[in-house]
Amino acid sequence: MYYPFSNGGSSFMTWPVQAFEAPQQQGLGAMYGPQPANNEQPFQKASPDNSKQVLKNEAPHSWTSHFPSSGPLKLAEYQDRLVTSNGTQTVYLASCGCTLRYAYVTQRGYYPEAPDKQNQDSFCVLTNFGGDLEQMFFGVFDGHGENGTPCSQFTRQKLPENFVGDSNFDMYPEVAYHNAFVMTNQQLHASHIDDTMSGTTGITSLLRGKLLYTANVGDSRAVIAERQGAQLVAVDLSMDQTPFRRDECARVKQAGARVLTLDQLEGLKDPNVECWGTEEEDSGDPPRLWAHNGMYPGTAFTRSVGDSAAERIGVIADPEVSIRRVEPNVEFLVIASDGVWEFMSSQRVVDMIDDQHGDPQEAALAVTAEAYNLWLQYETRTDDITIIIVRFSGMEETDAATMSGGHDADADLVDPGTPERNTLTRRRTRGSNDALKPMHTLRRGSVDSEENDDEYQPPKPPPKTQSEIQMLEDAVKSNFLFSHLNMMQRLLLFQVMVKRHVVPGEIVIRQGERGDHFYIIEEGKFDVLVAQGDDPPELVHTYNAVNGQHPSFGELSLLYGKPRAATVISRAPGCLWELDRRAFHSVMHKRDPKVIMKLLQNVEVLKPLSTGQLQQVADSLQEATFADGQYIIRQGELGSEFYAIESGEVVCTMKRDPDDASEPEREVLRLGQFQYFGERALVSSESRGANVIAKGKVQLLTISRFELCALIGTLELIKEERQAWLERCHVARELMAQRSVALLETDFSLSDLDCLGILFVEEVLALAAMAVEGLGGFVVRLFSVSDTVALGHQSQIVRASTIARNLKHSLFVPPVVKTLRNQAVMADVLLLDGACPLPALSEGLYTIPEDVVQFLLAGVVVALEHMHMSDIIYRGLSAQTILLTRASDNCLPGYIQLVDLRYAKAVEGRTYTVVGPAEYLSPEVVGGHGATDASDWWAVGVLGYWLVTGATPFARHGDDDLRISRRISEHASSEELPLPEHISERLSSLLRGLLEPNPKQRLGSTSGGIRSLKSHAFFEGLSWEQLADGILPPPPRLASFIEHWESYLPGDSFCPAPYSGDTSWLEAF
Repeated sequence: MYYPFSNGGSSFMTWPVQAFEAPQQQGLGAMYGPQPANNEQPFQKASPDNSKQVLKNEAPHSWTSHFPSSGPLKLAEYQDRLVTSNGTQTVYLASCGCTLRYAYVTQRGYYPEAPDKQNQDSFCVLTNFGGDLEQMFFGVFDGHGENGTPCSQFTRQKLPENFVGDSNFDMYPEVAYHNAFVMTNQQLHASHIDDTMSGTTGITSLLRGKLLYTANVGDSRAVIAERQGAQLVAVDLSMDQTPFRRDECARVKQAGARVLTLDQLEGLKDPNVECWGTEEEDSGDPPRLWAHNGMYPGTAFTRSVGDSAAERIGVIADPEVSIRRVEPNVEFLVIASDGVWEFMSSQRVVDMIDDQHGDPQEAALAVTAEAYNLWLQYETRTDDITIIIVRFSGMEETDAATMSGGHDADADLVDPGTPERNTLTRRRTRGSNDALKPMHTLRRGSVDSEENDDEYQPPKPPPKTQSEIQMLEDAVKSNFLFSHLNMMQRLLLFQVMVKRHVVPGEIVIRQGERGDHFYIIEEGKFDVLVAQGDDPPELVHTYNAVNGQHPSFGELSLLYGKPRAATVISRAPGCLWELDRRAFHSVMHKRDPKVIMKLLQNVEVLKPLSTGQLQQVADSLQEATFADGQYIIRQGELGSEFYAIESGEVVCTMKRDPDDASEPEREVLRLGQFQYFGERALVSSESRGANVIAKGKVQLLTISRFELCALIGTLELIKEERQAWLERCHVARELMAQRSVALLETDFSLSDLDCLGILFVEEVLALAAMAVEGLGGFVVRLFSVSDTVALGHQSQIVRASTIARNLKHSLFVPPVVKTLRNQAVMADVLLLDGACPLPALSEGLYTIPEDVVQFLLAGVVVALEHMHMSDIIYRGLSAQTILLTRASDNCLPGYIQLVDLRYAKAVEGRTYTVVGPAEYLSPEVVGGHGATDASDWWAVGVLGYWLVTGATPFARHGDDDLRISRRISEHASSEELPLPEHISERLSSLLRGLLEPNPKQRLGSTSGGIRSLKSHAFFEGLSWEQLADGILPPPPRLASFIEHWESYLPGDSFCPAPYSGDTSWLEAF
């Protein structure tokens, strides 16, 4: 259900709420406030419908006992400025047996010069948050500046929506918090609200069962009261983000801010001496942030939402997030704006609340009145004051046996922009009867870990002791996934590991379930059991941490979420260190220049480049630093360098006559972070049209025209190559349009298809040769609906279908001309008259001649070139899924056909998800460094090795994915690659060049890109143009074999069961 709530008077917002039973009452689950000054209603919940109470509502209390009679306001005036919860509200959390009693008060500030000034504070209390009865969300937003009220109200509305809507919300709320604040900030910039010199701070808390996640931007505060013996102690959940903090002060200075008090700014005190002491010693003139050459913005905080002018000097919206477990000794939570904390410490507020005998409404009124009095004691005005108090009662004790590696009792502060990746939800284990049964039986084939591919920084977790770090270091020193990492990367990974205590009989991992964690055993004994079919599980191994040995298991889960091959059960009390896959990837992704990639895509002269070529440019940019006032470019000089601004600001100036020394330079433009200049120098040697001068310290990324040409060729050549490719696509489309007419004009269904035989079958996919009476034969790509759902591959199949529809035409990637489906299968009818699977060639010929290898590999190169020019990484190359054309009126035999698009992905740079056939994964993918075009060229090398040996280079008979991945990771030099003696030196050179472990030195990715691959000596004499046009005759041995091949698999080898569940996702197929 959706109910409207008051949002500042005339405007309304909606929030999804599920009504539920509370003691003798049923009601809404959210409230917002306050309303503007001219439309305030005292003592009303911020809901237009007061007949519907928010859960259980205790009787309102008399607030007059808290009225500060010594102030300038009369009783009625003070009353008019208050909005309260109209009594204490109550909600019950069943999961932890806890009753929450909460109340809020907000008071509009008193400004003698502006008596009608709006309350710039906004707040929200959201029960049943995200449709979950065990979740509550609290937020206080303190607006500032001319448009502070709309800024705080906008943030109050958008932040919860963005938070609960983030894909990380369920598993990693601390990550979702970071994304939500940043997105809300961007949305505010883009809104109709002028936030140039206005914005809002924000303090919010999500209560999820017993876990409390608090995110802070600015100088509002959240505090809990913890009973420690006879004392009730205030524990801060947030840290004020002001220049008083040395880390924040250093950060904004590095961003270009001047940090000065007003006395320093006006010359009354030395601006070079930090004279402000600590926040507790503040004399009323706090340090503020100022632009380098301006008397603005003057903010006394270092983070906020909005404030676009201050953002250029380091005032950011990245929150600091703390995570706290609410134990029985935690009595209440306080969330309040800066109006409360300006003259009161956290402990004083806690003591005041404790004096009110457990009544949150009375306590909120008392604190508000005291804050109001203190403001008038030190000032002639008061700030807006907002406070939310939440009391806990009946909270159950946390059983150590149920803690799956969560945080300990102390709050953990997560560095902004580097959200922590610790898994904090409890594990749900099945009952004993089915605890050891695998969820789904899979054929061994490809790996698949398609996840959110967005970039995020590695977390800054709670510190480990030196002995713990040494233990972890000893445990992973021989592990292939860690051996190639430097010390800093390993330390970052150790810091995000979560300690998990286990009890005897506890299941750590379960056979068949998707694996997301890697484990190191600190102490304990663990049995490994494997179940085959319906047989009882058998003990196959026991891990035992003894004599200083610390075994580990689950390495492959750091790469992809493949179902577990075994169940691991604790046989004694033990301790594990747990590492989540996304935390592992966050460390490995640290240097991915996606922002730079987007910048390069906007440079007009670089528009002809493919994504792969742009990635090469991004990887080759060199850092350059310029000091304040230093000339980067001078007007009239010849230049060859292009520059992108990584941090800082530059000013562009020019003269009408550059040779006139008496003419002053006039400023024409300023450029900031992630903008660029000098792009024309990449095309030709022209005189610079303006000066470019550093304003403050500037960090630039640069590349010269000569370096660019050596890397990818001249831009003119690339433009010509792209134009030729587009023309080839157009010709292919015209040819295929003529061939597809009959298929398009004939109406037929799956039941009309006659299966001639199966070409390939794996997991959810089959390729079949089929025919319809009167139309002849063609190839159909079939997907099992039930298996697709069972494996969770719906998005993968839909993405493959989308790529197939949008891909430009190519003779090497057959287009889909018709899609069919029923309850059992989805079918793509391909414009491919007939085909022979590539593995049949290896089975039918004892040795594949090198002229055939040349023709086939060249076809794969052209096919992948087409994908890369379309900004798609293929990622699924494998001999098993490649088809070869058969001779027909429309095409020559033996031409490569890429028909499996499940792992293809349109990208804007690297992609870090690990998918594709395990034997074809490149070292950089296995190592977590991400896939680029170079990863596809590695797979070509593996395919070439297979063509000449009948096996892939890094797999042995009976190997599992872990052994294969370890061999790939340990491949240090292509010179060590064992190759058959019978192959030519040219072919050996090609394979070694493609199987180079360093992607930057790999053939196809070195200087010249794909041109260097095509010009390799092995391809000498081959006409690439004729091949791309489909008119190059295949080698006779290849054509003869395909002509006589008829060994289909039987048609009943792919018979998926009908699926009766939700098929709405099929509408996108």
